[in-house]
This record gives sequence, structure tokens and C-alpha cells, in this order.
Amino acid sequence: MNKNKVQVLKEKMMSKGTAIKASVVTGCFMMACNANAAIVQADADAVVAEVLADLAIAVAAGFAIFGTATAAKAGFGMLSRFIGKGARG
Repeated sequence: MNKNKVQVLKEKMMSKGTAIKASVVTGCFMMACNANAAIVQADADAVVAEVLADLAIAVAAGFAIFGTATAAKAGFGMLSRFIGKGARG
């Protein structure tokens, strides 16, 4: 009995008119998605360019900080050795 109800519902849903309407709606949706994708791709390219520019700035700043920290560590190491040798006489 359940199979009959399901089969009747499938037949009603997939009548010729419904199938044609579904295919037209699907086609329109696909065309709209493709048109929207072209606009979105241009926006995405602009965002990528901005992010890469910001990334370059961040990398340069990171290297500057790394260089400063490394130099400070080496400088304090040499200073402590100098002070240690001077204290020993």
C-alpha cells in the first residue's frame, strides 16, 4: 500500500508539464549562476590582488622584526661576554 502511494506521488510530480517547468527553471538557474560567476570572479581577482599586497607588507615587516630581534640577541650576547670578561679581570 505504501508503494502505491509513493508511486502515485512520483507520477504526479513527474508529469510532462512539471518536467518541462523543472528543466526550464534549472536552465535559467544555470545561466544566472554563470553570469554571476563572471562578476564574482572579477571581484575575487581584485580581492586576491589586495590580499597579496597586504601579504607582501606583512612579510617585509616580519623579516624586519626578525632581523632586529636576531641582531639584538647577538648584540646582548656579545655585551654579556664583554662584561663577563671585564669582571673577571
